[in-house]
Amino acid sequence: MRNRKNFKLKPHDIKRNGIVTFTDGTNIDLPANQKTCEAYGYKYINGICCAYVPSAQIRENANDETFLNNGSGNEINKSKGTLITGNSHFIDNAFGCFVAGQNNVISPDDPVYGGLQPNDAEAYVNNASIIGGSYGKATASGQVVIGGGKGDSSDSHGHHQLSIYTLGLQNVGRTGSVMVLQGDSDRAEEIYLPLGSMNVFEINLTGICTGGTSGTVGHYKSLVQTGTCLVSSSAETENVYDAGTTTTTSSNGTTGTVTVGLSDNRFRIEITGVNNVNCSWFAVVKIFTNKISVTF
Repeated sequence: MRNRKNFKLKPHDIKRNGIVTFTDGTNIDLPANQKTCEAYGYKYINGICCAYVPSAQIRENANDETFLNNGSGNEINKSKGTLITGNSHFIDNAFGCFVAGQNNVISPDDPVYGGLQPNDAEAYVNNASIIGGSYGKATASGQVVIGGGKGDSSDSHGHHQLSIYTLGLQNVGRTGSVMVLQGDSDRAEEIYLPLGSMNVFEINLTGICTGGTSGTVGHYKSLVQTGTCLVSSSAETENVYDAGTTTTTSSNGTTGTVTVGLSDNRFRIEITGVNNVNCSWFAVVKIFTNKISVTF
């Protein structure tokens, strides 16, 4: 079967219980989100893509395997393949995630982050982890969080925390292309900073030429940068990006141009490539967040 337009995944197998697994051309037995599942004419039931409506027993067994809860006082909504340890967590639409510590949240719908994550059936978080601490908040696929404790309000999840993201991009053209999070092969997610926050960031980025008619395999570029991002309580105004004075780059040959900055409250790394030069780009971004409840 061919891929549907604008979809990276296509069906790979239909199990005996009716569950449909997908492939990206390299990996097999991948789960699909609701949009991808229904694009191929299947039904999306309890977070699972199905070729037909499974029996009540199959649905019950599938729900029993959606998570492992090792703790108390945890509120768990729809999730699958998620490991939960510790107490008083809130988990919603989490797939392949891990959470430890206390009073942490994994959820794509986050009012603390200004509601900029989608609040609909498509909303989910893939492969994110909160590896310790308390009052941490993971809202993006592939995000790794250490909670820094309670902030200055009663609803203070995500106010004080360290977040680590991995981003990638392949074979960009002359126009700028934004690096996207690597926690989900089916979507192109970006980094959203919380409204009303001060953030210190650290970027470690590498790009290496993989070929092309004008490219030389092994040409490279690296960038190490630390700086700050001040995000106002209204995402569209008074945001400040300051790269500081600690940017370090090295390069050999022809790769592309790297631009870092803010677009509303999206933290972006943009790559402008060179004609007929193919490169593989990868970045690890650490963001130290201090959010306050007072508006500014």
